[in-house]
Amino acid sequence: MRQGPDDLTKLLTELEWLPLAISQAATYIGTTKLSTAEYLEKLRGKKRRRGVLQRPQHDRYRRSQASNSVLDTWSISIGYIRQHSEMAYRILTALAYIDNQNISHEIIVQAAQVDRQYKSADQNSGDLNPVTVSHGSGRDDTGESDSDDGEEEVIAARTWLVSFSFLTFRNWGRASQGRAGCIYDMHKLVHEAIANHVHFHHDKRSNEARSAKTAFEIIDDLFPKVVERSTWSLCERYLRHAQRTEEWARVHNGEEPVSSLLSRVSDYLSARGRWKERELVDLKIVNLRERVFGSKHISTLSSRARLAVTYHEQGRYSEAESIKTEVLQLRRGVLGENHKDTIWSLAELAATYHRQQKYDKAEKIKTKVLQLRQQILGKKHEDTIRSMASLASIYHAQKRYSEAKKIYDEVLQLQRDVLGPKHPNTIESMASLASTYYALGMFEEDEEISFQVLRLRKEVLGDKHPDTIQSMESLATTYYKRKRYEEARELDIQVLHLRGELLGKNHPATIQSEKSLAESYKFMVIGEQRILEAVSCPCSECEGGAVAEQ
Repeated sequence: MRQGPDDLTKLLTELEWLPLAISQAATYIGTTKLSTAEYLEKLRGKKRRRGVLQRPQHDRYRRSQASNSVLDTWSISIGYIRQHSEMAYRILTALAYIDNQNISHEIIVQAAQVDRQYKSADQNSGDLNPVTVSHGSGRDDTGESDSDDGEEEVIAARTWLVSFSFLTFRNWGRASQGRAGCIYDMHKLVHEAIANHVHFHHDKRSNEARSAKTAFEIIDDLFPKVVERSTWSLCERYLRHAQRTEEWARVHNGEEPVSSLLSRVSDYLSARGRWKERELVDLKIVNLRERVFGSKHISTLSSRARLAVTYHEQGRYSEAESIKTEVLQLRRGVLGENHKDTIWSLAELAATYHRQQKYDKAEKIKTKVLQLRQQILGKKHEDTIRSMASLASIYHAQKRYSEAKKIYDEVLQLQRDVLGPKHPNTIESMASLASTYYALGMFEEDEEISFQVLRLRKEVLGDKHPDTIQSMESLATTYYKRKRYEEARELDIQVLHLRGELLGKNHPATIQSEKSLAESYKFMVIGEQRILEAVSCPCSECEGGAVAEQ
């Protein structure tokens, strides 16, 4: 095809002079050696086909700011990728259904592995239904693959995607990790263009479901099955990708498995004390399970109970109480009074009554929960010990400090034996015992334990966990009593800053921190005035006079 002098201007006009579209067109022309006129004809043909395919109603794959030129130029490149590397194409279409940022090399490896499993299933049975293909990479929660089979094919596929600028390097990771440490990003409009291409493809039904299913399987496999401190870094790495899986659950009929993955995400956010983020995830779980099971199914009730805990931890006690009461009634009807989940709901409702200062109601329920757990689970079961500690906390709130201390001593010993000295529940009992010492006026013992609790929580939970921040506040309170005002004020400033950042300025704990800081200034001013009065007093009978005479 002959190339006219104004072909370049025509192409730029067709591309609306958008840098992203121009960049991709240039990449394609440079790679394929097409003339500008030939590429222009391809682009116009693509636009004609899109006009026929696109439906008039709003399409969820399109953003209002996305240009047709961007979609068309990238769609041409997607087609070229598919012709030359089927694996690169399959990886690319799977990436359309995860987040476009922080794409690890491991995600690409997993996408290739799942694609090979699909191919194997297709060859053996001819079954193209994406829901029927099982997966499992054989990797453990350290993030490493068991096999390097097909690594060269994966590298070749990745090279295609990088060379056409579908993926851009964020960093190369640690030098010791080599290629495995690579992190990639994808422009959000490129991400949209891929989803748009998959959606409007001629075999979109199977291709869209297959790609969405592949994306879910990748993230489900990479997100740790067990959420504990040793896996927190992996949880954080794949957190955003896991959160996005809910958007496509319906596409591949995966509501139930997606809700299970999101439950692990919720557990991670709970462990980190990130309650605002967890609320969004818990709401997704409830919606998915209600859609699949209905509102009264035990799985749905569990997800609603989880949401109520999240509201409770945000200080939204009325909302928490309402859900907890309803879940308790439903569990009684479905599971019975003595089922462990029903008992758990009783304990959770009592916890909210406690926070609402409804102490008599809370004590009555906590006593019942303890009796049930002792009877059903035994005295040394973790849940029974937790109920003992919970009953002690209500005694403390009712100023029955001696009774509380007696139970806390027993609880702490049991937890050290059963759970270990660094378990969060053990540390919580230490904090409760310190608080009881404080109430009894035993400030030296209180300070010793409170300092240990803060050190342990920083080690086990991290500096920004709500329990760690609570320990800082408790230690500050003890410092006030011991007239160590400057140390107390420094801790209170840290507490206020952290709570404002993590919980918001309107959370009850943040408001309490503001009051505590105001009190710290008051104590410091009063203390300085008393010192000045003592030093300046001329009376020979008081200390100030003696100082003045000396």
